[in-house]
This record gives sequence, structure tokens and C-alpha cells, in this order.
Amino acid sequence: MDREDVHDENISPLMDQIIEICQKHEIPMVASFHIPTDEHPDLSCTTALTSMPETPHIYKVVEMLIFNNLAYGILKVKESLTDTT
Repeated sequence: MDREDVHDENISPLMDQIIEICQKHEIPMVASFHIPTDEHPDLSCTTALTSMPETPHIYKVVEMLIFNNLAYGILKVKESLTDTT
């Protein structure tokens, strides 16, 4: 059993429950699992619920880091750390 199998059999059903609860109660979250296999050494599974009211800015930045452009996300992190408003 490799990490992908462990994720699919054990983590994924729990994540389904977590996602349902977070959506019901509007709880922003980001979860990412690095589950490499021999065939796919960079395989990961990520879930981000960041479009809810009052989502902290950092959650949206983390989502950008994971799903989009790493360099752009790092710049946004720096901006958020230096933003005093």
C-alpha cells in the first residue's frame, strides 16, 4: 500500500466529512497532502475552501501558493505581512 492508497482509503473519507462540516458552518480551510508514488513523485491532493465570508487573507494566499504561481503567492505573502491597514 503506497501513500496514495492510504490517502484514498483513509484520509479522503474523513476529508469528505470535514469539507461538509466546513461548508455548513462557513469555516475556511486549506488542507494539502503530499502523496508521491513511483509513477508520480510530485503527486499531491489539496482542498481549499476560501470563498466564505470573513476568510482570513492568509488562507487565500496559501491557496494561490498551492494552485497558482508560487512566485506571485510569495509576493502576496510579503505584501500581507507589510500591510498595516
